[in-house]
Amino acid sequence: MESATAWTIPFFGSTVTIRTRSGSTHRETKEELGVHDFFKGEASPFLLTITQMENVMLPCKEHYDVWFLLPTDGRNFNIDPTEFHETRWLAIDEARKLVTDAANVEALNAVERLC
Repeated sequence: MESATAWTIPFFGSTVTIRTRSGSTHRETKEELGVHDFFKGEASPFLLTITQMENVMLPCKEHYDVWFLLPTDGRNFNIDPTEFHETRWLAIDEARKLVTDAANVEALNAVERLC
């Protein structure tokens, strides 16, 4: 989710592959946002969400998102269109009108508390 001065994104990718938090944050910002070496040092997450999975085709029954806050105005982003269908800057109240899944609603609530 986006705000005027920050971008929130869940990181880590699949739990099937073991990754470090630092390696994951750098890899995800590079792959999905086109930003190299955004985090200086170890990034600290501001939220963990766990979603129960109901897909009988998948062996895993829980999905974990670790959320980080990226202070930015977005000018240095080069969004990968294969990763995101649509991106845009929204105020929190505007985002609330669009977001329906529990993990993203929880992230919006957490960002609002931080602002």
